Amino acid sequence: MNALDAFREMNDTGKRKLPKHALLDFLPKRWQKHTFMMMKAILIALIRKLLL
Repeated sequence: MNALDAFREMNDTGKRKLPKHALLDFLPKRWQKHTFMMMKAILIALIRKLLL
């Protein structure tokens, strides 16, 4: 699953969580949690801007 597919699925289903495997498979395990939390914050900010 690539990033665009993940976003499309989230939009179609109304989900707010990214699948755990969606974007982080290329990162070492120890960085995945930190990166996921950062990406989540960025995505929430972008979604808020798009909805306003």
